Amino acid sequence: MLGADARAPDGLSELADILEVDVGSGGFIAVREDGAASRPGVYVAGSAGGPCAIERTLEQTQAAAVAALSHLDPRLLRTGVAAGEHQDAESASGPSESDLRARIERALFAILDRGD
Repeated sequence: MLGADARAPDGLSELADILEVDVGSGGFIAVREDGAASRPGVYVAGSAGGPCAIERTLEQTQAAAVAALSHLDPRLLRTGVAAGEHQDAESASGPSESDLRARIERALFAILDRGD
């Protein structure tokens, strides 16, 4: 059960300013039905969008990750390939989708683990 007195996490207003997204009622980030914030490419999960049970947070997090991945160009995640660089036909296939997803996951965890 969620407490009726739940409030936005500390620093959420500053994060919303940095991300240039709208803040809704109670100081939480405004979220559309599809989990997106007001700025394209920004997705919200868990208590950033309002009081939320852990099970729902996990569902929202997975949905946000999938939605965010849809914005990435997998060619840019291949090692040794600069943006705009030409590839020969043999190397154009590159790493598998699961390998690319693993790279993205490592990058996201590295970002999350930075902690200031």
